[in-house]
Amino acid sequence: MKMKLFSFLTAVLLVTLLSCDSDEPTSKNQNLILLNGKTFKVDFASLIEIESGNEVFASIQLAGLNQDGSSKSLSLGLTYAAGQTLVGTYSFPQGNDRYLDDWLTVYTDASTNPILDYHLVEGTVTIESNGGDNYKVTVDFTMEEDKFFTGYYKGEFETANAQQ
Repeated sequence: MKMKLFSFLTAVLLVTLLSCDSDEPTSKNQNLILLNGKTFKVDFASLIEIESGNEVFASIQLAGLNQDGSSKSLSLGLTYAAGQTLVGTYSFPQGNDRYLDDWLTVYTDASTNPILDYHLVEGTVTIESNGGDNYKVTVDFTMEEDKFFTGYYKGEFETANAQQ
């Protein structure tokens, strides 16, 4: 199920990226996410929510594009109960009814050959709504190979919702 969901979310992300009007962030977006103490570039933010039965699976993508066409992205895999909103704190290991998935939460460095993926070891993500498709995503977690993410991204997200 996780691989099927991951493949679907990846396909939706690619369609969303290709249909984006501009690769330039708007001035109202704020990026203070750090990767091992250095700024993690975010040019694009998307949110996809899929309701399936009594759960909602959400994927948040924060991607930075380099001048050579390569990219680095942070994908957050979230699960919460149907009937609730996305807003809240998610953790791994799971400590409440909002779950941060350790396999679907991944940092991908596509500027390397081969492309490298680093999965979640532990941490938390907090989502706040600022109205409409504007969210603040605060991260504090550790990925494999001692990749530490801290800080927040606040701004407009490309969004999509679906029911299965």
